Amino acid sequence: MTPEAMPRDEWAEDDGPALWWFFPVCEPPYSGSPLDDDFPAYVTHWTRIIIPKEPAVTGFSWSKATSAAIELEHALRKAAVDRELMSSTTPVEVTECPTCGAERIADEEPTDD
Repeated sequence: MTPEAMPRDEWAEDDGPALWWFFPVCEPPYSGSPLDDDFPAYVTHWTRIIIPKEPAVTGFSWSKATSAAIELEHALRKAAVDRELMSSTTPVEVTECPTCGAERIADEEPTDD
């Protein structure tokens, strides 16, 4: 469905930003409103900007994505712990995440100097 182009003088501020055309169409439309500082004087017609619905993603769920992100974060932390353990010449204390049990380097306690 192709929208009908409306004459420039039928646009009102309540219509908001629109696509602005000059006919015959030989360049992309200007996107904005006549209130813009750089609004082109030569455009003669406008069409509404149609915002599409977000497509459904098959098999996607935020809870699965969040779980996957948490698993990735824990895997990266474990890799960092492993690197620290392998490169350290001093003992490193490792603790477990209370939520998931992933290993992490224990935070150093502040010292009173």
